[in-house]
Parts: sequence; structure tokens; C-alpha cells
Amino acid sequence: MASSKDTASAMKVVLNNVGKRFNYHWIFRGINSTWNSSNTIAIKGNNGAGKSTLISILSGLASPNEGIIEWWMDDHKIDSEKIFQHLTWCSPSIELPDEFTLSELIQFQSTFKNWLPNLTKKEILSVLNLEKEAHQYLKNFSTGMKQRVKVALAVLADVSMVLLDEPTSNLDEWGINWYQELLQKYANDRLIIIASNNEKDFVNATVLLLLE
Repeated sequence: MASSKDTASAMKVVLNNVGKRFNYHWIFRGINSTWNSSNTIAIKGNNGAGKSTLISILSGLASPNEGIIEWWMDDHKIDSEKIFQHLTWCSPSIELPDEFTLSELIQFQSTFKNWLPNLTKKEILSVLNLEKEAHQYLKNFSTGMKQRVKVALAVLADVSMVLLDEPTSNLDEWGINWYQELLQKYANDRLIIIASNNEKDFVNATVLLLLE
């Protein structure tokens, strides 16, 4: 569905001494950063360093144990309970509804998020290179096809912040090239935050946050 709204507004995220622990074990502490629209942030770190946990905090789904995270939209502070309206999130842990066809899923998402201006369902299917699979049930998709769908639904939505957690997981070389071209074309001066250990996931990254 084509978006009826203007492009997403300017987003700023401020992390002030942010830390997260599980029981008595600190995953990370003392994160201080300010990120703005038109930035692409690369969050790197070994397994268990807290990359996915930080993405969850940035989405508003989880809260830090210490410190403060703030979201600002055009100089107006956004409540943590409403930040989901302004972002999309792609993660290997997020499951697609297998009982939907691809066409139904695209239509379903359009009831919650507008697409980037001038994008129609037909054009989204073309971007995915899955026109012939439009009426196939997602349960019949390969893991790579599902990953492409998850990435596209996140990137093509008209939101101010896009969170990508290991976006090329389950993608072959063709799929990785497809992902990189997708970000090159549709980043659109938005805040893109990518958590991964795979250098191929980071497209035009301007800021590096290393979790240790």
C-alpha cells in the first residue's frame, strides 16, 4: 500500500550511562551515545556481549537496569510506551505468521505502518523478487525467503528508526547482495541501527559501538 504521509520525521536517540544486567551479571554498562537520523549505527561484539539485548532496549521492549534512554522526534520527547509507533525491528527471534500468504502479510502490516512514499504492494513484491510467491503461505517459504521478508518489512516501512539484528542470517550470497542494495536504496536519511558480527551487514555505517 502506498503511504499517504510524508516521509518519517527526524529521530534522535540519547543513551546516558545505560547498563543492563541479568541477575547479578552485567551484560554491558556505561553506554553513552547520541544518534540522529541519517546515521547508520553498527553495534558489534562477541556472542553474549548484549547486542540483541541493546536492540531490545532501543525498541522500548526492555528497560535498562541503570541509566536513561531517551527518544526525540523533531525536538519532542517520545514516551517509551509510544516509541514502537516510530520504529520497525527485524530479528531472527521474530517469527512470521505461517498461516498468512505473503500478500496477506504485506496487507496486514499496512494496517499498522505506512509504507515508504509511493510504494505499492506490487512494488514491494518486486523488491523482494517474490512476485510468483505472492499467494503462497509463509509456512512453505525457506528460511532465506522468510528472512528477506522480515528485512523488507522493516526497511520499507515509513518509520524514523529501523532496528536490524543480524539481518543477513540465513541469507546466501545473492540474498546478502540483495540486502545491501536494499539499504543503499531505501535508508532514506533515517536512523538505521544494525547489530551483528558480520561485516557484510554494515552498509554505510557512520558510527561504531563495540560491546565487550
